[in-house]
Amino acid sequence: NYILHTGIIMLGIAIFGMNAFGWRIIGTLFGIAMVPIMYAFGKKLFRRSDYALLSAGLFTFDFMHFTQTRIATIDVYGVFFIILMYYFMYDYYCMNFFDDGLKATLKPLAIAGLFFGLGAASKWICIYAGGGLAVILFTSLGQRYAEYRRFKNAPGKTERRRVQGFWRNTLMTLLWCCVFYIAVPVVIYLLSYIPYVLCENHYGLSGIWDFEKFMFNYHSGLEATHPYSSSWYQWPTMVRPIWYYSGYLTDAVKEGISAFGNPVVWWIGILAFIYILYLLIRNNAFLCSLTGHTQTECSTDTATTLSHREYAAAAFLAVGYLAQYLPWFFVTRITFIYHYFPSVPFVVLMIVYSLMQWKKHMSDRTFIIVCCAYAAVAFALFLLFYPVLSGQPVDVDFVIKYLRWRDTWVLISG
Repeated sequence: NYILHTGIIMLGIAIFGMNAFGWRIIGTLFGIAMVPIMYAFGKKLFRRSDYALLSAGLFTFDFMHFTQTRIATIDVYGVFFIILMYYFMYDYYCMNFFDDGLKATLKPLAIAGLFFGLGAASKWICIYAGGGLAVILFTSLGQRYAEYRRFKNAPGKTERRRVQGFWRNTLMTLLWCCVFYIAVPVVIYLLSYIPYVLCENHYGLSGIWDFEKFMFNYHSGLEATHPYSSSWYQWPTMVRPIWYYSGYLTDAVKEGISAFGNPVVWWIGILAFIYILYLLIRNNAFLCSLTGHTQTECSTDTATTLSHREYAAAAFLAVGYLAQYLPWFFVTRITFIYHYFPSVPFVVLMIVYSLMQWKKHMSDRTFIIVCCAYAAVAFALFLLFYPVLSGQPVDVDFVIKYLRWRDTWVLISG
């Protein structure tokens, strides 16, 4: 669904006119706004300003973020709302209605649902994000249930009284979610069709439903090929960027815009995800037993032992990443590397999380040097590839010699 996204773009056109700047300015502003939100997200997850700054910096200089947000692509709005819905869901995930009170926990849950509704009305990829939110919600409720079972028959009155409202709180939470994750998104989605309702054809609910069926049938039944398409397993390694624009000046100087990732972000992100899965298995009593070890054996290495908060953050990031990436494993229609864009915020945060864990293996001085060097390389690569990300004139020999790292990368014509 592209209705809300179109309405947002129309705001820029209304202000600046029907021209390239008017089409693109709002998407660019959304892309810029993602940066401080990523900083705030990093600060919330890692509780340190330097980690938050690294999170924002890596995301800023990721190629995909730069390219997608400056050329009026629709994904920018979906990704913007995905970051926000997970930002507030993490607030909820860190709260406990036994200790914080039910009303306090419902506030971030509602805000996350509101951004879910806005995202779903922008692009259907946000429905995948909703699946991740559901996993986090029920995981949280499962933790509350475990507390309830543990303390409901405790000898101390204080402990019993603390958990006695479990069933009421759980029911109220689920009813609240029915409002903010079903009713509110449906209302937002329908409101996004107001231009269709007010047009001369005056589409009603049946007409809107026909639109939904048409869109679903089109995407689910699409049989097409494209020279710059790629499959889900090729995205993290950037086998084939999508080539958006080609400009010819001379045989020696050309222009091009391609969408793909910063190599030191996307390629390191693969290792970060594997490392996080390793940490989650090593620190989970049940999963640890599947590897043939006891929990004590798994926890003997203090450098890989996670606190409760660290474990929760790792699981949260893994769920967020997989919620955006895993559904594409089952999509049979033609796909492109930009479908990986919603996963990139989680890739960045997983990298920073992994660095935070690796700090246990090195001195503070060494850690600072490693982080600064890593950020500097990411920035240097952004500058190096800037011409083929922005459509600036560039020497063909320079592209062939320094930028075409893989034979499958088409960055300029010829």
